[in-house]
Amino acid sequence: AFGAELPYEDVFIPPSASDGRGAFDVSIHMKTHMDGATEAARQVDVGKIKLVFPADACDGVTDAAITYKNPAFATWEEVTGLGAGAYGQTFFGGKVSGAAVPMLSLTMRCAAGTHAIGVETMEHADSDGVSGAPNIEYASSVGRGDTYVARAEVLVKATTQHVGVFAYASDGRAYVNDFTSLGQPAPSLTVQLDSISDSPDESVHRNVGCAAADASATPPLDSCAYTPPSPAEAGVAVDTRTVGSSGGAATDAIAIEVRSPSTVTLTVADATLSA
Repeated sequence: AFGAELPYEDVFIPPSASDGRGAFDVSIHMKTHMDGATEAARQVDVGKIKLVFPADACDGVTDAAITYKNPAFATWEEVTGLGAGAYGQTFFGGKVSGAAVPMLSLTMRCAAGTHAIGVETMEHADSDGVSGAPNIEYASSVGRGDTYVARAEVLVKATTQHVGVFAYASDGRAYVNDFTSLGQPAPSLTVQLDSISDSPDESVHRNVGCAAADASATPPLDSCAYTPPSPAEAGVAVDTRTVGSSGGAATDAIAIEVRSPSTVTLTVADATLSA
């Protein structure tokens, strides 16, 4: 019997995927007749398998998708005429035995959703010449579930790029010195955002775009370009601002200290001052 091994974990569609498809590996294993009385009875010399999948949600499989063929068999050939949602291979010119022999691996591409994929055991023959053509999808595939089933499930989902964001000052210092009372120009500070996604393949995005100020948003959003109110009150004031990413609803708050002099003392070494 043949069975398929599908990813247990979620498969994420990269944001860069223009076709909206997520790629994942499918491995097909074979269990031979391990209770056979002789080695020849336990060996398989010839086999034919058919991978079955939802044609409306997954791309058609071709030979180019294959990443591994068991090298114990000299010949592998595609089974033609199976129609949409199926892909087959026949193999011969070798022999193997075992409870879970790796036979074939390939890459599939499917749209977002939960998809059921299985393997049909079409034909097989052992080294004694005993053959069979069951054409059955045995309960020998595994994916997200905890048991072997005829068609295992794989979950493909879109990547959420901005699950959470972290706001920080662009120069690493979340404070500004306001010397406008001394005739200096108004200070400014730029807030930057890093975000984390829900995909382990693209976990962190640096310096993502900042959403524009929006008082009607929930929570209200401030601009990432910060200039303190002028004239600033003397002393140290804390201005807490909430900013968000332009690509999602994630927000973060940053506390900015504004320091303005309360007393200015001018001391000179002599009584003569010149411009």
